Amino acid sequence: MFRPRPPRFGRSRKCPPVCPGAVKAGAVGADYFTGRCALAPPRSFSSVSNVRIRIVSDLHYAEHGSRLRRLDALAPLFDGVDRVVFNGDTLETRFLDVDAHTRERKAEFEAWAAPFGDRLIIISGNHDPDFGAHTYLELAAGAVLVTHGDIMFPEMAPWGWEARWYREEQARLLAAEPAQRRHSLDTRLAVCKRAILNIRDLSPRYPLRSSHPWKRRLRFLWSLRRVDEILKAWRRTPAAAAAIAETYRPEARVVVVGHTHRPGAWLVRGRHVINTGSLVPPLGALAVDIDGDRLEVRRMRMEADRLRLEAAPFAVFSVPATCPERRAGG
Repeated sequence: MFRPRPPRFGRSRKCPPVCPGAVKAGAVGADYFTGRCALAPPRSFSSVSNVRIRIVSDLHYAEHGSRLRRLDALAPLFDGVDRVVFNGDTLETRFLDVDAHTRERKAEFEAWAAPFGDRLIIISGNHDPDFGAHTYLELAAGAVLVTHGDIMFPEMAPWGWEARWYREEQARLLAAEPAQRRHSLDTRLAVCKRAILNIRDLSPRYPLRSSHPWKRRLRFLWSLRRVDEILKAWRRTPAAAAAIAETYRPEARVVVVGHTHRPGAWLVRGRHVINTGSLVPPLGALAVDIDGDRLEVRRMRMEADRLRLEAAPFAVFSVPATCPERRAGG
């Protein structure tokens, strides 16, 4: 029986501090936890200390192929932490106006999430570009950058049907932005989300699209090509994620993404890149826990309709509580 290889975790399970000046847990400053939003005014968070944060992504609730069929299976994610971050592709929201199924799933999710209040933080992804209050988060005073990863590639999803149209639409939207804003992280992510929504009608998942036999055959042939594009994207992801920090947040020493569904952790040009995978088979999913100056990566498994996090971490990093401040306006 085929068994996917377990995720690879960098060069060693014990890694050195990722930034000079790391301090002990408990000394976290008021700016430890900050949030940015590209689709609405930025939200500010109250001062926190000793905040324990858990990050997961690509849950794809009730989508085809996802192991997550019941929202109550996610309850263990909230055990032992103060806040949980869903880093994109939590559920499908692109077709709410034309698909009753997606509207029902969204209503279910909102009813389930309401009791958690501010404990649950949602970052938008490419399947839910208009869902959630954030497009990225900066944790540990900027030492950790969390974003879904849909800006890692010019095509957003090089393996997807919409790749060419997305690239063209993104270029058009960026060209319309003022030159001084064109290269900021907030603008890049806002443009990414708008481009995804603008081309959604081209998606094979669009509920009102025709499904003639010749189109089904064409999609099958395309699916063969997708395998090669997916493998290429997997190889490119660590460097592409590190490049986001290098370009937009050079003070970030850890980058947490999802998007490509390949879990793992890598050391790239002095930065730790972590991909939290997905609950869509076959490669599995990871959770990233940040507690003071300690970052742990754990594997997640679905067992009997309930999510379980492995007790022993596969990777442990030291996270700085302070880093040099970045320039304003990014």
